[in-house]
Order: sequence, then structure tokens, then C-alpha cells
Amino acid sequence: LCVEKYCFDTHKDKDSCNNDQKGVCRWDDANNKCVDKICDDYNNPALYPDMVCPCKEDPRCMVDKSVTPPVCIDQKYSSCPDLDVVVSFDASCSMDKSFGRHPKGFDALMEVLRDWVGTVPLTGE
Repeated sequence: LCVEKYCFDTHKDKDSCNNDQKGVCRWDDANNKCVDKICDDYNNPALYPDMVCPCKEDPRCMVDKSVTPPVCIDQKYSSCPDLDVVVSFDASCSMDKSFGRHPKGFDALMEVLRDWVGTVPLTGE
């Protein structure tokens, strides 16, 4: 599985990242790298003291006023109700064999799952 990471691949320094022409990148100080901006970033008061305006300006996001306090969410998930997610993996011997650049298929699946969880708006419940 190959996933393009525009911000990481395009910007190697903080200034370049934060001034991205598309406006879809932000610098992650904790990991010292450029990452894709997600709607949940607007809910961080350290990054955006007033999240309403930047959230409304981002065409991918919307302000959810059905909760208190209002939060910025991704529009593609705005009409989805909360739900439980169950993930199951194949436990056969094939998962112990190499898979692309990964020494084991299980490691490859865990990497994909980890990346996916970072983009899904989880409630934390």
C-alpha cells in the first residue's frame, strides 16, 4: 500500500510547511516534521485560540454546534453517528511472512491501521 504524504514529502522545514500555498500543512513540533492539517487541529487552542473562523475558512471542515463547546469536524463525517469499530486480522501463517518492505504481514497491517486511526475523527469514548 502506497499513500502519498504531500506535506511530509513537499516541506522539510517549518517556514516552508506553515506557509504552504495550498494551506493544508502544519508543522508538528513534537515530531519535528510537516504533517497534513486535519479539522481537529482547529480545536487545539494553542494552535488556534479562535477556532471558528479558520474552521469555516477550510473547505474540508465545518463547525459542529450540536455539542458544547462547538468543535471543528471534517465535513465528510459530519452526518455520521458515533459507532463502534471492530478491526479483525487474519491470524494464519501468511501473516508471519514478508509483505513488501515489512518483515511480517502483521507489521504492515498495523502500520496502515495506525495511519488510518490518525485521520478518523474518534470520540475517545
